[in-house]
Order: sequence, then C-alpha cells, then structure tokens
Amino acid sequence: MHKTNRAFTISASVLFVLLGALPVRGQTYRVLYSFPSGTGGAYPSGVISDPVGNLYGAVSQGGDLEGCEGYGCGMVFKLETDGVLTVLHSFTGGLDGAVPVGVTLDSEGNVYGATNGGGSVGDGTVYEVFSGGGESTLYEFLGARQNDGARPQGPVTRDSQGNLYGTTLQGGPSDGCEGFGCGTVFKVDPSGQESVLYRFTGGLDGAYPTGPLIRDSAGNLYGTTEIGGDLTCSLGGFQGCGVVFKVSPTGQETVLHAFAGKPDGANPQGGVVPDAYGNFYGTTVEGGNPVCSGGCGTVFRIDALGNETILHRFAGGADGATPYSGLLRNSSGILFGTTYQGGASTECGSLGCGTIFSLDPAGKETILYTFPSDAGGVWPQSLSRDSAGNIVGTTEFGGDNWGVVFEFSHK
Repeated sequence: MHKTNRAFTISASVLFVLLGALPVRGQTYRVLYSFPSGTGGAYPSGVISDPVGNLYGAVSQGGDLEGCEGYGCGMVFKLETDGVLTVLHSFTGGLDGAVPVGVTLDSEGNVYGATNGGGSVGDGTVYEVFSGGGESTLYEFLGARQNDGARPQGPVTRDSQGNLYGTTLQGGPSDGCEGFGCGTVFKVDPSGQESVLYRFTGGLDGAYPTGPLIRDSAGNLYGTTEIGGDLTCSLGGFQGCGVVFKVSPTGQETVLHAFAGKPDGANPQGGVVPDAYGNFYGTTVEGGNPVCSGGCGTVFRIDALGNETILHRFAGGADGATPYSGLLRNSSGILFGTTYQGGASTECGSLGCGTIFSLDPAGKETILYTFPSDAGGVWPQSLSRDSAGNIVGTTEFGGDNWGVVFEFSHK
C-alpha cells in the first residue's frame, strides 16, 4: 500500500551504464549527482529548478548523523549546474524537523517544505530555508492532540502572497483511521499561522492524502487520497481505493472521482496535473490490469464534470508497474511519468528497477527509459523540468548506494 519513507523504515525502522538502458533515439540519460554514504545524504525525493538551472531538493536521511538514531534526519540541498552540491540545511530531528519530503522555491531563492517528523511532538514541521543561509520553522504539527494534522508526506504549494498549502497523512479527528486521524489539507500563512482547511474522515470523502496539491486561480485546491471513497473497494486490507478531491477556499470538499479498483485503478499517491480545459491527469499505484494481483497501476484523466477515462493500464514487466509519482504534461498534451517498478531490466529481480514513460493524447504509451542497475539509479521518483526544458528527477536508491539526481533529454 503506502510507500513508507525509507528513512523511517531503516532508522526507526554516476556513472551512466548504457547497456540495458534501452534509450529511444534522440534521448540521453545522465547522472548529475550520486549521493554517497554517511553525511552526504540518502533517499532523495525529487528536485526543482531555478531560472538558471540550479536544482534544489531534499533527502530524507543523512546530513548530521547525530540525529535520528545515527542515520541523520535529512537535509535540503542545492545542486549547481557544474555538479557541485551544497547542503543548505541539515535537520537535527528537534524543533527544526526530520525527514524532509520535497521542496518549493520562491523567486528569491528561498526554499520551503515540510518534514515528516520532528518538531516538538514528532509530528512534523513546515519550514523555510533562506537563500542567504539559515532555517526557520514556520509551524510544528501537534497531530491529534490539537486536531491540526500530522506527518506530511509531500511538498507544499506556495501562492503569490506567500501562503503555503499542503497535506498531512494523519491527524485531524482522532476517532478516525485507527485513532491516528485520516489526514488534513492545511494552510500556513507567512506569519506561521496555520489553518486546517479540511479534515478527512476516512469515509466517502477519502483518507491519507499523500501527494502535492495544485491550486487554481479561484483558490481551489486539488489532490488525491490513497484510500477512502468507494468503501466497497478494498485492496491491501484498507477500506476504499482513494479519491480525487477539490477543497474550496472556504473548506468545502468535493469528491471528483472515487476509484473502484480493477479495472478502474486504485490508491493514487502522486496528486494531479491540470490542462487548460479543466481536465486533471494522474496515476494510481494499483488497480487497472488484472494480470497483476492487485493491478499494476494506471494513468487516468478526470474531466471537468468528474468523468474518468483510463488512458493506460500498466501490465508489469517491460511495460512498467506501480507509478507512485505524479505526471508532467507538455504543451502538446503529452504526459511524462515514472513507474517505481517494471521495465526490461532484470537487475532488480522480477519486479524491475523502474521506467520513464510517455503517453500521447490518444493513450499510446512509450517506454522512454528503463533503469538498468544500481550504477544508474533504481526506483525513480517524481519528475520535473529544468530551465533548459530537460526532464530531471531522482531515484530512491542506486548510484553510490543512496540515490541519484538525473537528467533525461527528450528530443
């Protein structure tokens, strides 16, 4: 079910190899940075670009090894165009937070994000890392104790006034989801004042929001929950297979679609991306093709009226499987994404090391790249674009063991 952050699984818990990569002509894959062991960081969760091509991101482990049982509590980094990596902040696991889960950038080079742990009660924080150096904790989550949310799992979204929006996996009403709460949609203003815009109940409205939010010009927020919704659908022992939702500026939630499992799709985790016509596109981790025991995942479209179309059902193997992350969409309507598993390589065993894929508006899938081995990175995360239009991303593992930042040029 939910892809647990590897840092918690363990702590509380590059050379480019062309052979077997199966590139399409006119496309190149290269590793920009490979995370070393120890203080150098581990398990990156995606990167974003500034206007001159520097990349910013977070790793969930490593950095200052005095915290988080000696594994390090993660760090925020900047990767310059010459390949030099600078640590902007190393989390301590105290009031500043622990295990950062993605970053957002403003026009002045300040970095914003959330952490999955740390803070005064260990339920996570929202933070700012200043372009000139230094970090400020904007908000500490207090979980079910204050009904405000707990355990953010994705990056925050920033509006033009400096307000930050995000989701928490848990928190909210403590009587739901085994007493941990079913998650929230929150807002943190520039002064650090938090407002809970919506608290999920675990019923028809959904539960466990994990991916990023998008915000339209009217201030509505859109996202996905991993479970809840159609309670007759059950995969992995949870009730409901997830929803696509909208939350208005006044806190009213509307379920745009409730997933029904196979062949519809189930358990979205990557959020959605819009087009100019009011449609939304995303992925589900499970459901779809019944050839896989729980389904290998799907790519879907939701129109402005809430009607769903399955654009692709992954079939495992060379086709790819389990797309945990969301999608990129270009001006021609082509979608780009990653599958966490699958692909033609057998270096990761029968499940595969993951793929980069594209999907044209007619639903035709092309596997652009199969991750070949540990050297080039395995188990890819979310994609974004750099200032030159190249696709950039990270892998959770591989390289010098602890993940890579990569560039994929698609001509």
